[in-house]
Amino acid sequence: MHAGLRAASRRNAITAIERPFNWAVRLGYPNGMPLGHIEMPRVQRREQAVTPEEYVRIRDHYPMTTRSAPCSVSAGTPGARPMR
Repeated sequence: MHAGLRAASRRNAITAIERPFNWAVRLGYPNGMPLGHIEMPRVQRREQAVTPEEYVRIRDHYPMTTRSAPCSVSAGTPGARPMR
């Protein structure tokens, strides 16, 4: 894998490669994992908070439509997280 990629990108690539093989194993194919398990790189968590000034600049950059208004308003409240 490319050495210039960050650990998170390498981890995502490995996940994308392993997923169809794991699926084949669940379906009962005997050679579903020809490479075996690939060790995942450890990823450091990034903490990046948006300052109130940045929030205002981001909010004001996009037009307020009825569709985006609830999202942009709730994103500025403490504890708001994207839907998963």
